[in-house]
Amino acid sequence: FLIFHITLATVGAVLGIISLYTGYKNKLAAHRKLGPITSVVWFFTGITGVAVYLLLYVFYHGGETTSVIKAILGT
Repeated sequence: FLIFHITLATVGAVLGIISLYTGYKNKLAAHRKLGPITSVVWFFTGITGVAVYLLLYVFYHGGETTSVIKAILGT
């Protein structure tokens, strides 16, 4: 689920930058086509972001943690 959210966020960011660029350069045909797609991707990114937060911090409580060095060395 987290990977899906990260992928959506990355795609949404790229689409958002392209949308801003096409709007700024007055390429309105491309901007109008890209806008609805970008908004849907951002909408699902927001939903999955809330779901990831709830899964990480509300529903499942963290277990015992250790340092990275101990985890790598297995000590």
